[in-house]
This record gives sequence, C-alpha cells and structure tokens, in this order.
Amino acid sequence: MGTVGSRIEALLRDRSRDALCDDCIAQRLELSSRQLGFDFDGDERTVDVHVRRLRAKIEEEAKLPAMVHTIHGFGYKFVRA
Repeated sequence: MGTVGSRIEALLRDRSRDALCDDCIAQRLELSSRQLGFDFDGDERTVDVHVRRLRAKIEEEAKLPAMVHTIHGFGYKFVRA
C-alpha cells in the first residue's frame, strides 16, 4: 500500500486510541487535507479510494468492514477489535 493509505490508517488508529473520544470520526475533508496535502486541489472522494484499498488490505471481508466504518456524509472511524 502506498504512503497515503498508511497515513490514513495511522490517523484512524490514533483517533481510536483517544481515551476521551469513544466516537471519534475523521472527516473526509480532514483526511484529504492532512494526508494528501493542504494544497490538494483534487476531489475529496479520492480519500474513498484510499480507504477502499486500506479495507482490502486489513479487513477479512472488505465489503463488510469490521474495523474501518463509513459515517455517511461525514467521514470514517476506526473501531478497535
């Protein structure tokens, strides 16, 4: 997996470790700006492609994700196993 996918995974995992946040969600816009660069001028849906690739790598069944959940209209969250 490329470095963008690795950075997205790290950010999602870090959010899930936050003891003060049981329901920490990473916004799609935040992921695109922090992981693709603040000057990223592409479609924020690019993050969706990286998340799909991440799921293919870490999930047992990427179509039914257990760890990386989509929060429709907002972003993603990592659920600790």
